[in-house]
Amino acid sequence: MREAVIQTILHVARNFPVIRFDAAMTLAKKHIQRLWFPEPGGGGAIPSRSEHGLNRADFEAAMPEEFWREVVDRVARRSARYAAAGRGLLADGRLLRRTLGMHRVYNSASCT
Repeated sequence: MREAVIQTILHVARNFPVIRFDAAMTLAKKHIQRLWFPEPGGGGAIPSRSEHGLNRADFEAAMPEEFWREVVDRVARRSARYAAAGRGLLADGRLLRRTLGMHRVYNSASCT
């Protein structure tokens, strides 16, 4: 599924100068673990999911690479338009810009 989503993003990147990802932070490792595989003893955001919890090492082994970091890097390698312009991927949240390489971010709370 991950590869299918990345291939779709690459296809869109070849055809459009800007791609906006709403709720992109939900695919960041930090949020995937917090929401779906909370660390044992941490409670997790949704208590019923604590039975599926993973410690940090097991989670890292299951998901070693950040989804968005991989997307940003692959778009840059495969789409000359994005690489040359140094822009194009737009997402909600500073985490995605600071650590995962999105070209621009916006604050969804300020969007109408």
